[in-house]
Amino acid sequence: MKNMQDFHLCTESDRAKFFEICRLIEVIFPGLEKQDLLIDFDMSMIQPYKSTDKNITIINDIEEEFIYARADFDLSKYIETL
Repeated sequence: MKNMQDFHLCTESDRAKFFEICRLIEVIFPGLEKQDLLIDFDMSMIQPYKSTDKNITIINDIEEEFIYARADFDLSKYIETL
């Protein structure tokens, strides 16, 4: 398994922004398969995407109040787009 890295995408926990980021992920990486949306006990939303060579999870963390991505590849060049 590849090492996962965290990439901070938004400095606030925002439902609309979370879904906007998810939509952009689907446009930028069309080969990723969208998995089931998960809702944590604190209502944080977790949207995993998978493919044979890439994995990314977008997390709207209610408790920490920010949105971030956890990926097994470098997202740095895409951060401005998201």
